[in-house]
Amino acid sequence: MISTGRNRFERAFLDLLWIIVLLSCGGQALAAAGGPTSELRPTTYRVRSGDTLSGIAARYGLSVQALARLNGIPPDGELRTGEQLRVSEAGSQASLPAAGASSAPKLRTAFYRVRPGDTLSGIAARYGLSVQELARLNGIPPAGELRIGERLRVSEARSQASLPAAGASSAPKPSTAFYWVQPGDTLSGIAARYGLSVQALARLNGIQPNGELRIGEQLRVPGTGSNAPLLSFGPDFPCPSVLQPAVHFWIRVFTQVGTNGGFLHDPNNLGVIYRTVHFAPGSSPWERQHIVDVDRDRLAAELRRIAAGARPLTPQERRIQALWGPDVSAARLLRAANDIRFQLGQANRFKAGLIRSGAWQHAIARALAQRGLPPELAALPLVESSYNPRAFSKDGAAGIWQFMPGTAQRFLRMSSAVDQRLDPFSATVAAAQLLAYNHRILGTWPLAITAYNHGLAGTLRAVRTVGTKNIGAVVLHYRTPMFGFASRNFYVSFLAALYVDEHARRYFGDLHELPEERFQELTLPGYVSVFSLERALAVPLARLRELNPALLPPVWDGELDVPRGYRLRLPERGPIWTVADLIHRLTPNALLAEQLRPALYRVRWGDTLSGIAARFGLSIWSLAQFNDIQPDGILRVGERLRLPGVEQPTTLLAANAGPGPGVPESYRVQPGDTLSGIAVRFGVSIWSLARLNGIQPDGILRVGERLRLPAAARPVALPAGIVASVTRPASTDKVEARGPGLGPGGHPAPTLDPTDYSVASNGTIRVAAAESLGYYAEWLGVSAMELRRINHLPPGQPLQIGERIRLDFRHVTPAQFEQQRVAYHRALEASYFATHRIDGVFSYVTRSGDSLWTLTQRFPELPEWLLRQYNPHTDFFALKPGTHLVVPRIEAAATGS
Repeated sequence: MISTGRNRFERAFLDLLWIIVLLSCGGQALAAAGGPTSELRPTTYRVRSGDTLSGIAARYGLSVQALARLNGIPPDGELRTGEQLRVSEAGSQASLPAAGASSAPKLRTAFYRVRPGDTLSGIAARYGLSVQELARLNGIPPAGELRIGERLRVSEARSQASLPAAGASSAPKPSTAFYWVQPGDTLSGIAARYGLSVQALARLNGIQPNGELRIGEQLRVPGTGSNAPLLSFGPDFPCPSVLQPAVHFWIRVFTQVGTNGGFLHDPNNLGVIYRTVHFAPGSSPWERQHIVDVDRDRLAAELRRIAAGARPLTPQERRIQALWGPDVSAARLLRAANDIRFQLGQANRFKAGLIRSGAWQHAIARALAQRGLPPELAALPLVESSYNPRAFSKDGAAGIWQFMPGTAQRFLRMSSAVDQRLDPFSATVAAAQLLAYNHRILGTWPLAITAYNHGLAGTLRAVRTVGTKNIGAVVLHYRTPMFGFASRNFYVSFLAALYVDEHARRYFGDLHELPEERFQELTLPGYVSVFSLERALAVPLARLRELNPALLPPVWDGELDVPRGYRLRLPERGPIWTVADLIHRLTPNALLAEQLRPALYRVRWGDTLSGIAARFGLSIWSLAQFNDIQPDGILRVGERLRLPGVEQPTTLLAANAGPGPGVPESYRVQPGDTLSGIAVRFGVSIWSLARLNGIQPDGILRVGERLRLPAAARPVALPAGIVASVTRPASTDKVEARGPGLGPGGHPAPTLDPTDYSVASNGTIRVAAAESLGYYAEWLGVSAMELRRINHLPPGQPLQIGERIRLDFRHVTPAQFEQQRVAYHRALEASYFATHRIDGVFSYVTRSGDSLWTLTQRFPELPEWLLRQYNPHTDFFALKPGTHLVVPRIEAAATGS
């Protein structure tokens, strides 16, 4: 008995000792792997000087979005030194990788885009490669430096059968497609997604039903029906099955046919491509249109024959029927016969865009990384402009990011002398701000990208109408005249561009991208002509123009000086210039305190006498009289106009200025004018202008018609004056030749205001910022007292933002009221952004006693309507201490430029 007890005790002791050894070794192993040890990792982090959100996120193995969400702050917000950030949920330390550990890739791809903090060894470890293998794949030295935004090959090309080939639909066998395993995937989940049993999916791939999956592993799955591989872009950019055919369609547009051809296809089912059309090089637009029309008519006749059940079918008709499948109805084929659409090919432009992107891709990667945005967004200019900095659209969008003037005015410098939309570096920073703003309001990247084309308000309306943020449902079910082919296809064309960008070598072979554009900058202390700069800096005018694309023709023609505060770009190689050096080299009278009005102006395409007069602060009548022409006369391109008041400083009229000299009593309608545009231009309401002239607010204007202006009319510094000064192409043909033409094309006039200005079905509205009963009464054609009576409002009681009030629609329709209301807010925004710009955002945590009024006092340059736009989900009348607000940083725009 004693012996047995001793043996039992010894065994227990040895077991305990063995457990201690195992725990010791296991703890070391866990620590080496970045797992938990006896010392728990911290749940908070104190911000140090120089810290960024992306750097802290990488340190704790989090995404920027996850870290921002954990702390209730914007992903692109600024951090305050000493601020405490949560870096893990309490009690979940074991689930977080150690500081400095690399998180698993979202998706196994053939390429990887370098992010801040990446090293060759870290990327190699992430993809199961040695440093030498990764270096060999990319033809770089193992000890070489990486550049942010650089694309690295991280595997040999995927199974070639899984990639659509250039020039063909090259797909896997019709019975199968492929799926790449993503983080969190399980065999049962993937099987359920494709309607299989776990056993069947395992058998299809020759693996065990209970086996583990590796991230990036390729699995065989049932075919999609379009004989195309199943594409996946990671959790930030979902591609549901209903959008897969559309993505493959745009891949073909971007890679298979150039601008000497295209596809005849169905616009609602992009899996149906009837025919590839080819044009003779150098053929005229008329000849091309004739070829398309003939082919379209032939296809329509064939579709109608199939729908009518004609027999026998020709081989071409049998092929068309096969595209639609055996179950298509006759009614659907008859609709298809009327819907045939032509899409111009883009392969040559896309390839040129990939080559051009080298000049700016590192700057774009840095701008996106600094704001915690996905690096994949760098593919957006491929869709918008093919990375052409001089691209213009027919709608007025310009630059590689295709900013519309009204949107650009929020973030960029725009004047008669400067249009920063044409500067890829400045426009990139603005695009990052815009995309971050869209994502903050909408919550998903598919919607944020859609809003980049369709506008924030329109995208919010689509989400409300469909009742979901699912991009597949929005594209499939939301139908309005404004949300047409272009808007429906913008996100899928972005995914296609992203895919082709990542697999560019497969489609276009070896590409030699342009070298990164480098330069030094010099902030000008005053206004100075480019000719004075050329002499002082000894830099040829052509080189200065190449480095400074934002400066407009009036500057290069000598009509205007380069504005004060402009960051002049100079060659990187050469003398390092300072402001003191420049002042020393300039002649005494070369540097001016104000912009001087030029003596002559050369008429450009699209100019009108009223536009030129507004630009230089003149009346139409004085300008016409000075040049001995009629106020409503036609101007000739290239004609020179003399400007009265030579050498007088140009001033920008403030939006709140009173009536001044030279304000006309009437206005002659010009081509393209609308009543709302004229009302905004002269600072009056649509209703008062319509009532004074005895016309309907939504009536059609006749060119040449004279409109009487209310006594309160005043020229307002609004987009009309700014747009008139923006560089334009010389003709519609040049728009087509220089413009994007990529993707679906077309830009509506998007607004960044998320406020819903519509009238409810019960005749009520929600009060918005900067509105009053007086405005409502004027727009409705009733008295303010009548509105107070029907809403039971005591005299003198102000309206509260967000409350609902009832309106009186005896004299105008709800649609007419909405039109005037929206025009008022657009004018309000345009007037404000004529003298202010947004230069990023920062996070503000509310304190006890904070309210909407105290916040606008704390940030005096910030109007309450703009603060509410950046925080649309915040109830400012029930603010609690600790609420995180996103506050736009405002800077004054130079009005003399």
